[in-house]
Order: sequence, then C-alpha cells, then structure tokens
Amino acid sequence: MKRILIPTDFSKNAYNAIHYAIELYKTQSCEFFIIHSYYLPLPEFKNEILLSLESTFKKLNEVEEQAEKNMKNLKSQVSFIDDNRNHTLHFLNDFGTFHDVLKRIIEKKDIHLIIMGMRGETDDESAILGSNTLHTIKKFRISAVLS
Repeated sequence: MKRILIPTDFSKNAYNAIHYAIELYKTQSCEFFIIHSYYLPLPEFKNEILLSLESTFKKLNEVEEQAEKNMKNLKSQVSFIDDNRNHTLHFLNDFGTFHDVLKRIIEKKDIHLIIMGMRGETDDESAILGSNTLHTIKKFRISAVLS
C-alpha cells in the first residue's frame, strides 16, 4: 500500500493537492496522511526577564484550537470527495516546525511520496513554488508531485 503525505496550510492550493492526490491514485490502495504543523517560537528575553509564559501558553492553546477546528472542517470536505474503499485517510495536527514535523511523519509512517500544494502566508501569485515546497524538495530529495 502506498503511503502519501500531504501537508496542508488549509489554503485552496493545499485542498487542491489533496483532491489531486485522491484522483491520481483512485485505482490504487493508498494511505493518505494529511498533516498540518503549527509552531510558536519561544518567548524572547528582554532585559534578562522572560516574557510572560502564561501569555505564551494561552497563544499556543489558541493556535492549537484553531488548527483542530480547521482540520475538522477539512476532514468533512475531504470525506465528501473520497469514498474510495481502497483509501485510508489520516488527519493529523502536529506541533513543531514544518520540516521537523515532516521528518517525524516520514520516518514514523514510512512515507513513499509527498504531494504539496501550498503557497504559504504570502500567497504570492507570481511565485511558482512556495519556500516550504522548495525547501522540502531540497531537504528530503524524494519524489514530489506539485500541484
């Protein structure tokens, strides 16, 4: 069974990549791992006093709750377009930097392929590939299908 990783930032491009992957492999048995990474940098030091950890934990909880809400919405949309009995869909939110999360999932789930359709926060229409996509290709050097 082919195991395919599809990172999502919940954008239209990421959704299109999911739809593309499902359609591309409609005749094959596949496990799709749809993953979203979320991350907050550690608080900075100012005048040797750590900024409020309470506000940092509050912000982290907010980011995590939003990721869960977005993933729940995405899951309902994807479940609607894929009723293929040969497909298994896993929806995961994971804390960490984008590439650290990808690395963990690739190693843990023995991923065969990454399919990406992300343009990132800038959503720059003049950019063919986003920086995360370019860095992923360079870092992991595995087959990639870009939408």
